[in-house]
Amino acid sequence: MNLQENYINAWKGKVGGMTGFTYWFNTQCPMGVNLHMTPHEATDRIRYLNRQGFVALSVDPDGTWGLEGPVYYMMGQLFGDPAADPDELIEEYCNGVYGRASTAMKRFFALLHERLTAILPIAPEDILADARNTKVPRNIDTATMYLRMYPPDVLTQLESLIKEAESIAHTEQNRGWIRLSQDYFDFLNLLTRMMRIHRKWQNNPSE
Repeated sequence: MNLQENYINAWKGKVGGMTGFTYWFNTQCPMGVNLHMTPHEATDRIRYLNRQGFVALSVDPDGTWGLEGPVYYMMGQLFGDPAADPDELIEEYCNGVYGRASTAMKRFFALLHERLTAILPIAPEDILADARNTKVPRNIDTATMYLRMYPPDVLTQLESLIKEAESIAHTEQNRGWIRLSQDYFDFLNLLTRMMRIHRKWQNNPSE
């Protein structure tokens, strides 16, 4: 069911449990193939839904596991134990998936989360995260979003962290998971740099 409050109130107390769907991670919305939610934003919403009687949540369509794998894992665990510590769950995921490269990858994801909340914050009461999907501020289109989230120094830091992780990883499985994040980062990196060059040309077509 829809996660809007009027839908929840209409069914609350009438069924043994509810399931819902959300567009938090919808790559067809203005956020595109990008980061969509931070661990603590997702935690607040999962706990809210648990209090309302939800037992499951569909997060389709699409998904960007290379950028949001830790958050997906954390959400699944929180539905089983809403009181679990989200930071510990992220640590558990990164240790299990990245092995010795866990610290570098945690820093990689932390920087992504920091940039998202700095550029496109969402209010705690915005359960649907509409401010990042259907009600993005008028002055922020997809190109502007990427350019603000990923200035050159941030792209350099992200690239450095993922290269550090690649150099530390000690199993092929660990390296495979890092490559998945590398693929998504390469997309963000190339797209943002291309848009920056295009904006520069728009401002001075004669160059």
